[in-house]
Amino acid sequence: MGANNSVPGRPSSSSAPVPDIIKINGHQVEDGQAGDHHPVVASWFLGPRAENFKYMAQSFLQVLHDQKEARHSLFPNDPAFITPEIQSDERFQASIEYLNNHLHLLSEKLSTNCIPFWSPRFNGHMNMDTTMPALLGYLTAMLYNPNNLAIEGGPLTTMLEIVVGKQLSEMLGYNVVPSHDPSVPVGWGHITADGSIANLEAIWVARNLKFYPLSLFLAITEGPLKFIKSNPRSLIVPLCDGNKKPFVDLTTWELLNLTPDAAMSLSNQLNELYGISQTALTKAVTPYLIQDTGRRWLEKKFGIENEAVMFVSTTAHYSWPKGCAITGIGAANIISVDVDLNARMSISNLRSKLSDALANKRAVYSVVAIIGSTEHGAVDPLKEILEVRKDFRKQGLSFLIHCDGAWGGYFASMVDVKTKRKNSISNSTRNHTMGFVPRQTLNPYTIEQLESFGEADSVTIDPHKSGLCSYPAGGLCYRDGRLRFLVTWQSPVVYRSGDQSIGIYGVEGSKPGAAAAGVWLSHEVIGLNKNGYGTLLGEGVFTCAKLHANWATLSTDEDNFIVTPFNRLPAEVDGKSPEEIEKQKEFIRKHIIKVDNKTLAKDKAALELLKLIGGDLMANAMACNFKYTVGDKKVPNTSIVEANIMNTRIFNRVSVTRPGEEVKKRELFLTSSQFSQENYGECLTTYKKRLSLKGSDDLCSLLNVTMSPWPTDGNFLTNVVVAGFKKIVQEEAQYAIARNTTSPDFHGFVMQGDSPLHLVHLPMFNMKNHRYQLIITGDLPADIFEIYKSDKAANPRAVYLLGNKNADILEELVKATEFEAVIDKGFPPDDGSHWLSGFKLTNIKLVLNQSLELDDLKKAFPHTDDRLYPSRMPFWMYGTKEQTHIDHVLTWSPNAQLNSECVKCDFERELTEEELSNIVVCTFDGLDENFMQPIANDPGQENPNTNWHTPGLPFHRSSTFSVEIYSNYHDSQSDAAPLTKGTIILGGCYADWDIINDIPSNPGEYKTDPLLEDYDILSDTPDSSGKHRIRRGSLKPNLTERHPIHNAYKELLDRRRIEIAKEWTLGFEPFERCKSVIAGSLEKKSMKVNIKKLLKRRNITLEDF
Repeated sequence: MGANNSVPGRPSSSSAPVPDIIKINGHQVEDGQAGDHHPVVASWFLGPRAENFKYMAQSFLQVLHDQKEARHSLFPNDPAFITPEIQSDERFQASIEYLNNHLHLLSEKLSTNCIPFWSPRFNGHMNMDTTMPALLGYLTAMLYNPNNLAIEGGPLTTMLEIVVGKQLSEMLGYNVVPSHDPSVPVGWGHITADGSIANLEAIWVARNLKFYPLSLFLAITEGPLKFIKSNPRSLIVPLCDGNKKPFVDLTTWELLNLTPDAAMSLSNQLNELYGISQTALTKAVTPYLIQDTGRRWLEKKFGIENEAVMFVSTTAHYSWPKGCAITGIGAANIISVDVDLNARMSISNLRSKLSDALANKRAVYSVVAIIGSTEHGAVDPLKEILEVRKDFRKQGLSFLIHCDGAWGGYFASMVDVKTKRKNSISNSTRNHTMGFVPRQTLNPYTIEQLESFGEADSVTIDPHKSGLCSYPAGGLCYRDGRLRFLVTWQSPVVYRSGDQSIGIYGVEGSKPGAAAAGVWLSHEVIGLNKNGYGTLLGEGVFTCAKLHANWATLSTDEDNFIVTPFNRLPAEVDGKSPEEIEKQKEFIRKHIIKVDNKTLAKDKAALELLKLIGGDLMANAMACNFKYTVGDKKVPNTSIVEANIMNTRIFNRVSVTRPGEEVKKRELFLTSSQFSQENYGECLTTYKKRLSLKGSDDLCSLLNVTMSPWPTDGNFLTNVVVAGFKKIVQEEAQYAIARNTTSPDFHGFVMQGDSPLHLVHLPMFNMKNHRYQLIITGDLPADIFEIYKSDKAANPRAVYLLGNKNADILEELVKATEFEAVIDKGFPPDDGSHWLSGFKLTNIKLVLNQSLELDDLKKAFPHTDDRLYPSRMPFWMYGTKEQTHIDHVLTWSPNAQLNSECVKCDFERELTEEELSNIVVCTFDGLDENFMQPIANDPGQENPNTNWHTPGLPFHRSSTFSVEIYSNYHDSQSDAAPLTKGTIILGGCYADWDIINDIPSNPGEYKTDPLLEDYDILSDTPDSSGKHRIRRGSLKPNLTERHPIHNAYKELLDRRRIEIAKEWTLGFEPFERCKSVIAGSLEKKSMKVNIKKLLKRRNITLEDF
């Protein structure tokens, strides 16, 4: 396809008539109806309970009827091609039946497995029920399948997209009325697939604009436009500092820092001064454009040493580094600006980094203001950023300002950006029996930023986010529509001179005209004003503020949990005392949470406070923690890791993350995000302090975006959403406390050698009872010892586990000289029996005792911030010359337990008995553990506990490794000389990744595994409801003969079998790969019958095994 790019210029004129449809003003709520707006809002949606189904159904039928009429009325004398005879054919009928069956299956699965964005219980991502106008508009146009790539592919929908772009631009405050004065910019916008594509286009524009003056300079000084250089009618251009200068005399730095208006006006000046047409200018400049030459050629040509950069806040969406990578700017040339305690861009840090750029003559493409961040709805201080640009222009530094308003753009409908009239909180309560939800204004700070949209150069705005339209519908608007010509690519196949095709601008090719139709109809019906979308979003803002009020006051001093919102209460922002903060919380409970909407709407003080509560734009972040009971006091947990586990578990209970999971099993929906200490800095440090957490680790935080106008009408928000969340938090807090409280338990030890017998504890990072890397020695009774020794000789690859018969605290077991014990070959069977029992382990001696608490690991094994794991892979080496054993040094979590008994050593110098008794450190040559982690076993490996294999580390019997031996861990990671070096050959091995890092389920926690249900792999015994379930758990107190390691292993094994069986059944894995796994499942009586059903689907019989 032949393509050519374009340069900034004048849009082509067109005499194409504008269809009457786009002139409709649409229905709008009158100002006098403000108190009764909720019934109108209710008419815009199908409804959480499909309350408006009959109206939607009527419209669907009408759309289908119109489609039928459209096909009938087009040349009505044309013959029918699908005749009644064809339709009566049995093959036709069978095909239709096949379609209907699968359509029903698809619809059924969608209804059970798709996230219910339309439900008031959903408060997760930036999504809600699609407006009926958007849905119907999309459906209507979709049946015609228009393509807005070219006007001939979608003539009407192309015009609708142009109108939508104009509507959005006008709402943002851009001038959309063409002027005879070319210096007056005219706004322009279009629909993109999503916000990431819009951001990519904005990056592309910023790059091309920055280099366009350089390209034109070359065309004038070296190319076809040389005559301009000697022409007395000088091309004078304004510089960003206010001075003027002939274009041909500009320095490279001055060319790089022309204002957008000055750069975009160059083509008009050339036309006025020299009569150069747009076509001729494009042909002359194209060979020098960055689109043709590439950035490096231009930089070398002009001697540019420091690459240009782009500024975004540390909370920016991932599409920014991705876009810079795609456009060749490079993600490394994004300068991250710090955020303040509200997660908004720090103006002082921006000024500092812009000053550095100016001092180093580093051009700036753009500064990006986030208007509604993904995690917390934070709005960067756009008004101040605009002032910063004015200041730096005076110093000779100019750049674009782009607003990433993918989320926040539509909130401009709550503020008339021209008259600056704001939504007020509606307090009319008449007709409240029909349902009453106040619409709330935004906080003053946010309003001020939205009012500044019109001064930004471009704005990303997504109709499929806060516009509540169907996917895909992102958008990008320009203050000066001529910017779009910087990213114009034309093809003779889809573009003809003089047409109004919109697809030639930007990144995309083919694009659905249905998206434009849906957005247009939603705009027309609802209205982009304070009584339309402003009202709809205002009700959502009210809901979100009330939900934040609940989060901020949910936990009390008496609770075993803490819920702390990211955004501080006004009393906290003002630095009030703890007593004053608690007083404000009580006011919120009494005047906001415990009253209905009608009462709240009359309370001016409560409404004013509510306006200041929560995030800037309808999003809340919060995190939870738990408290121990110490005496008569509640003491908060200080471990970030444990808080992260708690928040992750809560997230898993309020989200659906697996394809087969039924959504009705989730009572509410939230999402989560990881807050990086590197990105958030002091902002996150303060957040963690408010949670009583200590340390520099990242924090897992829960998120809610509440767009729905429904939950606050009645008590649904408090009694269902908040109450359901509180119950989950209470349960998870109790479980976290249990996991992190020392209590009597059952412990397992890998048995190594026999003279003496070494016992290596099976640790678990996430259970306090087992949070130790521990090695002991002990003696068995003679008869037990002989049985063990003889059996081991006959089964050298078997793993033997010793455990305590009676629950006890690990520390007490070690201190005691003996305890009653049991031995199993592998993990104990389900029936609670043991291979050997009825004896005591005596003469217990401690060899190694290292706490696996992360604070203790940091002290014992210091590491730098960028290296959590050691460079040389270390193992503890201990035992005797005759029987030498190793166990992997656990320096950080997650990690793998790797140990081997009776390794064969061949060293330059033989280790002494004293060195081995004191423990030395053995490092494997050529293995940098920091780059190997995570070192999980290869999936599908048979006998993973004894036949471990991960790339570069075949940890199983007879494997040989070159090693160095050091006297201690510190020496092993430094330049110290080793005690000796040589090779070792592994003996019997035990390896594990899953159990050591597992977080066992709650005591008595029952969950239905969707994979089991989908494939009929069910347990033998149904529960009280008659439904078959599996139990996932390891802490049930009455399991006296089974310790947590055993249960965790069984749980992980069953889960792995199920997942691999499913992959094979669906055809994702070959039969041979999955054969052994399913064969293992057949050994389980509870799975055998139903496995047959699964096999039948693939025409496999049991004999194949």
